[in-house]
Amino acid sequence: ANHVAIALKKNPQTRDKMVGMYAYFITSLPPSIAAEANVIVFVATKFNFLPWRFLVNQCEKKTEILGIRGYASILPWHWTKPVWRLKSLRKKVQFWNDSNIIAINIESGNDWGGWGLYHYVLARLLWNPDEDVDSIVDDYLQKGFGNSAGDMRNYFNRWKWCYSQRKLASATRDITKSLEKAQTEKLRNRIGQYALYLHHLYLY
Repeated sequence: ANHVAIALKKNPQTRDKMVGMYAYFITSLPPSIAAEANVIVFVATKFNFLPWRFLVNQCEKKTEILGIRGYASILPWHWTKPVWRLKSLRKKVQFWNDSNIIAINIESGNDWGGWGLYHYVLARLLWNPDEDVDSIVDDYLQKGFGNSAGDMRNYFNRWKWCYSQRKLASATRDITKSLEKAQTEKLRNRIGQYALYLHHLYLY
């Protein structure tokens, strides 16, 4: 990475470019050399030989610019089943902020039924790590579901402690009530996407 970074700086057409690399798996251990000023090191939060928080602290000593290579909904791990983890997410983002992380690269599937709220909260916290998670959730529910916000809150709360098949019937009732209260076609379509997601969970 340093060799490439030096070559970029020597070329007038590329001197404003940066080199990005992952501290990941066999490249996760802190190096003995310092990174060039135009190298950004993304510390992976999984698949490392040492805890990622420790690696962030160690890499800070070797590079001026740090990033995070994180993970959200990974298909073989969760199979699109819903999760919560919003409070711990805030602590994680605050640690990134305190560690002067300037870039985030998150791997995630396109499963908004189970993880849409998580993605929304993450985006808001990356903008302001001190924002209150409950306020972000309230905003998501009010702007996203209008009159159906209360029943959709019940739906999301079903998954707060974990996913289980026995919760599917209750979650279906929440979605049914939400659809009954939906005042616009756009809102019915949006909630209908969650009904389809539940159908997927039943099939799974």
